[in-house]
Amino acid sequence: MEKTSICRFLASTFFVASLFFCCFVSVADTLYINGHIRLVDHDKQIVEALYESQREIAFVGATHQTRQLISDKTKIIEVV
Repeated sequence: MEKTSICRFLASTFFVASLFFCCFVSVADTLYINGHIRLVDHDKQIVEALYESQREIAFVGATHQTRQLISDKTKIIEVV
């Protein structure tokens, strides 16, 4: 095999492996509670809870407001 053929083979193998990983590995939702979390926003808010879903911040607020966000797949981290 030529060097370019080997490089193409490795690149295509890596690409297929990347697709498999991205498509079939689920991203767990994470809930951070009971904290003193400072946001970098216009108001420079300080909140108790932050909920991350699909690698994006989906909720910020008080810990008691997060009950409806919790599922069996949610990873809960107590910040205190």
